[in-house]
Amino acid sequence: MSAHDAPHVLHQTLQELRSHRDALRTHAVAVEPAAGTHDEELEIVLRDLDEEIRHVTEAWVGSAVTEIATLRGQLSSPLHG
Repeated sequence: MSAHDAPHVLHQTLQELRSHRDALRTHAVAVEPAAGTHDEELEIVLRDLDEEIRHVTEAWVGSAVTEIATLRGQLSSPLHG
């Protein structure tokens, strides 16, 4: 993955993670969970997905800012300081 492609790839990954999380939540509501353990396991998976979404969001924003700065530097002179 090149630096130019990073924001696009990360955004696609972020959309996929959010879709997966939403599908799990929808499934959990539609299907009556088994006693106790299913709820706990699902909550752990959803927490992990939320954490991964947060990390990918941070990486996506960082790569987008880098891309903007790179393009700005190509259009004019780079900033110093």
